Parts: sequence; structure tokens; C-alpha cells
Amino acid sequence: MERVRLLARRLLRDDPAVRRWEQTDDVLQNALLRLHRAVKATKPATTRDFINLAATRIRRELKDKFRHHYGPEGHAAHHKSDPGGNDSARPPLHEAQADSTAGPQTSARMKEIHEQVEQLPVEVREVFDLIFYLGLEQAEVARRLGVSVPTVKRRYREARLLLYDALGGDGGLI
Repeated sequence: MERVRLLARRLLRDDPAVRRWEQTDDVLQNALLRLHRAVKATKPATTRDFINLAATRIRRELKDKFRHHYGPEGHAAHHKSDPGGNDSARPPLHEAQADSTAGPQTSARMKEIHEQVEQLPVEVREVFDLIFYLGLEQAEVARRLGVSVPTVKRRYREARLLLYDALGGDGGLI
């Protein structure tokens, strides 16, 4: 549970416009409901499969939250205040503070990154999820996956290059 909560917190931290309207536990609860339905349909064989499934469900939850808040009928799409300014609610102290320049554009970019991550080859996406989203060290990822550190480095580099290309050469957030 704590791994999934950490994953939700890290993903939400990187998505300031959604973080403005949602809290980690709300995203976590909805993602866990999605995860529960997915686990009922296909039982993950290993912890590794479970983490991959959880990461996918949390990414999808954040994309849906962004569409909900910033879509054509979303209340935030027409909100005139600065997402990092004094008139917005501050995140809890245990979470990273919002960058005052971050807003819907950054969240739209994170939404695009989340979508492109789902398109990565499985082995590459798995390494990317563990490093980028969970913040694990490359040596820990290698140990968990049963591969060498150079293999982890190669897969992470490949993921970043594929994302860079998929994002049209703008990989400022990856």
C-alpha cells in the first residue's frame, strides 16, 4: 500500500495543476478502485507485475483528473488565478510545494508524458516507472528486476530517448 501511495504522491507532485484540485489520497483511492477491478480481471503473478499495473492505473487516473478539471466544461479551465499563487490552497508540508510558474501547461505536458510512457516497450517502461516515478536508484532497480546495472542504465536511456522523440524533441520534464 505504501509503495502505491508513494507512486501516487510522486505522480501528483509532478502534475501541479491537478495537485491544485486533488489530494494524494483522493487520487490513490480512485486509482486503487481501478487497480482492484484490473486485478480481478487479470491477477498479477509477481510484485513486479502488480507495481506495473498500479503505475498504469495511477497514470490513467491523473489523465482523467486533468480532463475533468481542464476539459472544455472543467471549472479550472476558466479559473483566472495563478495555480502557485497566494489564492490557491497549499499542498501539505510533506509534499513538494508547487512551482509558481507551473500550471495547466505543465500538467498538459505531464499528461502527454504519461500517455507516451504507456506506449513504451514493457521492459523499458518498467525501468522508467521504477526510476522516474518511484525514485529508486539504478542499483536497486537492477536488483529488483534481476538484471545488471548497465542494463538498467541502457533501458532508462532508451526510455528517455523514446519519450524525447515522441514528445517532438521537448523532454524538459523527463
